Amino acid sequence: GDHLARLAERLLRCGWVVHAGQTDLRLLASVLGGLPTRVRDTQLAAGLLHADYPASLATLCKRWLGVGLDKGATLSDWSTRPLSAGQLAYAAGDVK
Repeated sequence: GDHLARLAERLLRCGWVVHAGQTDLRLLASVLGGLPTRVRDTQLAAGLLHADYPASLATLCKRWLGVGLDKGATLSDWSTRPLSAGQLAYAAGDVK
């Protein structure tokens, strides 16, 4: 209740950077009661710069930053709680 409302207020005040965020944004908007006014999608931005569209986050990080990402947990079951150590490491890597 109150915790989610306070979190939503703070999250909606800042800009977001997402990758291929269409589904995530739809879900977050329903949970948070809206979206911030500034949302940047790295997949869309990369599509404007390069012919490879849609490109995965791993592909873009390798191409533009020279950084390899472990995407092994991408299709794991994220609805199961608690999240596994591998899922938590994966999520932290995506944020980084």
